[in-house]
Amino acid sequence: GEPCYQSKEYIQSWEENMKKLAKCENIVAKISGLGMFDPQWTINSTRVFVEKTIQIFGIKRCMFASNFPVDKIFNSFDTYWNSFKEITKNYSENDKRLLFSANAEKYYRI
Repeated sequence: GEPCYQSKEYIQSWEENMKKLAKCENIVAKISGLGMFDPQWTINSTRVFVEKTIQIFGIKRCMFASNFPVDKIFNSFDTYWNSFKEITKNYSENDKRLLFSANAEKYYRI
């Protein structure tokens, strides 16, 4: 799903479509490319999409990715990664491990 708009109607439609995708148990969500559809993104403008994606798919079916070098035209690597850290600051250490590394290792078989 590409959350390129911030309107309430768009977010609701995006969420409904993400729920349809999540019903397919073989689909996982790679959360990345924050600047591709919102070049002026901030933690606050993307937080709803990150949190909703994790809520819809569950911790075990989500992972963070950098989308670099493409995304460096929108922000630095540190800014991207620190935004994920800020959004998940209250998550358990195990949930963070899943989102930041373990799920990618599992699904990409690395």
